[in-house]
Amino acid sequence: MAQTVASAVDAVPDAAHPFRFGETRKRELVTQFIRTHVPAGQELNPYVSSPSSDLITSPEVLKVFAAGSVFKDREWFARNCRYWTIPDDQHDNPHVHGVPGGGLQSAVEEFGADKVEMGTKGEMNLMKLMVARGLTEVAHTFWSLRLPGSKYDTDVDCAVMYADRIWLIDAKLYTANPTLIYSSLGDHKLIDVPPGTAQPHKTYELSKSMSMAMEKYTAFFPGQQIIPVLAFALGMNGAPAVAPFTAVLHGEPSLHGGMMIAQSVDLVDAIIAEAKGVKDVPLDANDVQRMSSLLK
Repeated sequence: MAQTVASAVDAVPDAAHPFRFGETRKRELVTQFIRTHVPAGQELNPYVSSPSSDLITSPEVLKVFAAGSVFKDREWFARNCRYWTIPDDQHDNPHVHGVPGGGLQSAVEEFGADKVEMGTKGEMNLMKLMVARGLTEVAHTFWSLRLPGSKYDTDVDCAVMYADRIWLIDAKLYTANPTLIYSSLGDHKLIDVPPGTAQPHKTYELSKSMSMAMEKYTAFFPGQQIIPVLAFALGMNGAPAVAPFTAVLHGEPSLHGGMMIAQSVDLVDAIIAEAKGVKDVPLDANDVQRMSSLLK
């Protein structure tokens, strides 16, 4: 059954919002989101791709986008998800292709060994989380991928493939603590803000590599729905909070070319729910082989 963005967001319980929005403020945000990102009157069918619904694809994912995420500390993961017990080597897992962080090794000279090590750790933690939560039971994951047909050394950290859709994931290992909430600030900017203040603690300039990746992968996989997302990987202190309706835009403010920002554990759980919802849609084995050909 098709549903509008507004109806899907209204279905999110108030308790799911880390800011405890009142109804007035909640509706203001929904109205702003619809006016900025969605053509007037557009409806979103939960499991059918449309040209302007790349940012949000199903009720499960939409709820993560609308609700944001609260900070989750190490104790939360100890109780709910012991991802660090998953071994680094997943060579026996048929749904884990490539090596997390493998594409970063050529960037040591540009970014330094410490940043490369941190990036590799973030991607490895994300892979372990996916295995621990059960995503690799319902989808294929690919790590450190080239951009098809590109002459640049840009890579995609992770791609998740199932049914007729492909998630392109940019994994980030950013500071996580209970005093910061990540939000978006215009084109390719991300900020972390202490709750109750208007002054950003830090502003992050994001590259436009995911915009390029979406263009290249859309051309390489015609008929597949390509969804880009920036996911906060799990660090030593846990996973950072994300404000509701957080996304960065690639150029014009439209869903096509927009990138949702999400906490990795909530995103992974939403993708699992979506994958189970489209389990009757077959995944083309040729597409798995074509994706494998892009591994670095």
